[in-house]
Amino acid sequence: MSLKWMEKKGKRLLGGAFQALTPSRPLHPKESDWNRVERILLLRQDRRIGDLVMNAPLFHGVRRRFPEAYIALLLRRGYEELFADDPHLSELIPFSPKRDFYNPIGLGALMALFRRGCFDLAIDCSNFRSFSLTNGILTILTGAPLRLGFEDKESPAFLNVLVPSGRPRHYVHNQTELLKPLGVDDPPAEPILYFSETRLRRGKEILSSIGAGNAGGTAVLFVGASNELKRWSWDAFLGVANGLKEAGMSVVFAAGAADHRLHGKSLGRLSEKHPFLPVMSLGDFAAAIKAGALFVSGDTGPMHVAVACGVPTVSVFLEDNVDRYGYDDGSRHASVRVYDDLQGVKDVVAAAARLVEEKRGEETSRGRQSPGLEARAPQEKRA
Repeated sequence: MSLKWMEKKGKRLLGGAFQALTPSRPLHPKESDWNRVERILLLRQDRRIGDLVMNAPLFHGVRRRFPEAYIALLLRRGYEELFADDPHLSELIPFSPKRDFYNPIGLGALMALFRRGCFDLAIDCSNFRSFSLTNGILTILTGAPLRLGFEDKESPAFLNVLVPSGRPRHYVHNQTELLKPLGVDDPPAEPILYFSETRLRRGKEILSSIGAGNAGGTAVLFVGASNELKRWSWDAFLGVANGLKEAGMSVVFAAGAADHRLHGKSLGRLSEKHPFLPVMSLGDFAAAIKAGALFVSGDTGPMHVAVACGVPTVSVFLEDNVDRYGYDDGSRHASVRVYDDLQGVKDVVAAAARLVEEKRGEETSRGRQSPGLEARAPQEKRA
């Protein structure tokens, strides 16, 4: 009997108990009901960075539907820097499970915050295939009369506007299914992160501080992975780095704090060949990615961050899940399915060269010489 099975069983039992104690009636709001919505809370407290970033089109689609509404986002503490400059969001609510959920004092303070917010609509932005009990409880605690999310075995205990889970597609497209009851038929197709001028300067300073940068631009290679099944070999990444260097690019390696703890010796060997980005806050890390000319990574959270930064991105897939998590638009992003490391290195270097050349061609046609990308300047936030 696995721990995962016990967790799922416990979640179903608790969900059933909530359903018995506080049964929710499914609602089918009319246009007039949506038009009365003025204050909205989005809930996505997942610790997976990639899943959070892939929900950005959903967040932005909500703003498209409610241009004058007050929209708050509850997200995992430490991740708020990713959305600090997003003009679509009015407020960020950092959430820590230990402090704000399992601690009675913290939970009481959070509930008081919800009540002061007087939210008309709460949207549970959980994964369409995996209902989050924590998200469900937080959603019902908001007291919002409209509580929208995906239909699952447990979700009717917490939500009253249910969206059927469709066929598996790209994660972004599945999450934006939540916009259908709101009448948004053309949601954003790709995640976007926004950066202030201060944050953009910070990213350039970080790359400059480790000696990165030349006329060919800087390539950031993220060699870490929280899932060992998605970790490409160190030698393969080193091969890609050598290929990019031969093509005239400056190369910088990067990895997460956990990677440094678990694989310090291996990363030390890589750092003898090319500089490493220091471990830093998520906002600074995203800014450093933004300042680069290319990003190469496995199927990881930082890969989705790079795509949302608008940086040419080559993603390496060791499993057959490219259709669900990959990006391949023929000009800015490429996904490479790797079966053999030797051939994979060649394919990744070729894809990178094509994307960089494509980007330089676009910039030249606009009369710009720098390999850097144009910043998406945030607008003033709504009060």
